[in-house]
Amino acid sequence: MSRTIIVSHKVPLDSVGNLQAGGLASAVTAAMEGNENCLWIGANSKNIESYDLRDQYSIRSSQKGIEFFSFPLTVKERQYFYEQMANEGLWPLMHELKKNIKEDGTSFDQYRNVNNLFAKQIKSQLRPDDIIWVHDYHLMPLASSLRLLGVLNPIMFFNHIPMPSLAFVDSKVESEELKAHFRTLIRDLFDYDLVGLQSFRDFRNFKTLINELSDLEPEAFSTALLRHQGRQTNVGVFPIGIETQKIPDIVKRMQSDSDVILLRERLGGKRLIIGADRLDYTKGLPQRADAISHFLKNAAPDLVRAVQFLSITPTSRESIKGYLKVAGRYKKRLMEINFEFGNEFQTPVWHKSTNLDRERLFAYYNLAAVGMVTSLNDGMQLGAKEFVAAQSQQDPGVLVLSNNIGAAEELGETSITYDPKDPEALAQSFETALVMTQEERIERHRRALRIITDNDAQHWAQANINELMRLVA
Repeated sequence: MSRTIIVSHKVPLDSVGNLQAGGLASAVTAAMEGNENCLWIGANSKNIESYDLRDQYSIRSSQKGIEFFSFPLTVKERQYFYEQMANEGLWPLMHELKKNIKEDGTSFDQYRNVNNLFAKQIKSQLRPDDIIWVHDYHLMPLASSLRLLGVLNPIMFFNHIPMPSLAFVDSKVESEELKAHFRTLIRDLFDYDLVGLQSFRDFRNFKTLINELSDLEPEAFSTALLRHQGRQTNVGVFPIGIETQKIPDIVKRMQSDSDVILLRERLGGKRLIIGADRLDYTKGLPQRADAISHFLKNAAPDLVRAVQFLSITPTSRESIKGYLKVAGRYKKRLMEINFEFGNEFQTPVWHKSTNLDRERLFAYYNLAAVGMVTSLNDGMQLGAKEFVAAQSQQDPGVLVLSNNIGAAEELGETSITYDPKDPEALAQSFETALVMTQEERIERHRRALRIITDNDAQHWAQANINELMRLVA
């Protein structure tokens, strides 16, 4: 039986080999858990000074039935590949956030060299009948690198973040070098047998980038054959899922957790509005703060008194200066809001900036009347699906979603969607959610739960793999 080789820029293991949570890691781990024919390859957390130490610090381990093979990067490789090209170039470009693009393309050669390194590491582990599943924007050119090494195995790619529009790339990306490199990476995607995208918006944007007129019907797990500069690949929409059926059991088990009990007691019957995001300039945090301020200033006094906000924003990518600025500004803005609207008896916004265990987060979601997902632009935002899965079916909370994320395509009709650049629209969404009848909340939740159950993590992974095997048969 053929193995599935999962490739991501880093393996989801900490320095002592424990599995770590995260959007990509959680979804792929849930999909592959217990699969005895799965090998996950990526970089580990070790920084080395010399290439000669690579083999010495390569690690083979196993967690939840998944085999892992990881290797270290040098300090300079990590800097150019991860910090500069990936996080200061491609990340803001693909999220269409012009002011955050700090990389002008000068790190592209080193970024490509690291992809070549990944290809060599993969080839050293490869069997003839393996299929290779590459994840995310860090590794867009990996198929090209593998093909140059003579690898003929089926290879597919899944893009977890947004695909930008041609209009943004052409008119907003100032560096002509970065623009040219991005077009090269788009062409590199045509060395994959299958390219998976999160949403139909991403598919439409991808078509504009390659000037391709093929159509794809708005139905999950669809693919279309696209051609570009003499090459062709199959491109499909495969919205990523979560471990839907496990979350209610986790929530039930966590009801006796001391932190969950403390939060319930601190709420004292108030209705919780919760938002939980890795601290990142893509998450619309300034607009979220403005919306909270607008709500506290303009909503009916009895509604304001009945509400407690909780914003959970653990820091990440602390080596990227833009993230530190976001953290400082957001914390300051929330302090100003609490000073303006709070008193000795009430703090309108509770803010947690440290990591929260995923299981505890699910229990927090279960206590909430409203879950807010405020990204300016995002791939899927699995937090939206996790909020739905964590709700009580008898008295569910309401999901408020930015209309510029993948989850809005699947859950838009069961949630309240708004323009993420309009704080007043978000504030109004809070009010709409809070006054919604229990009957309507139950009906919306019923439909949303069916969607995320039918398209859970296992279904998502199997749909990608089945489609790849169909194409290469």
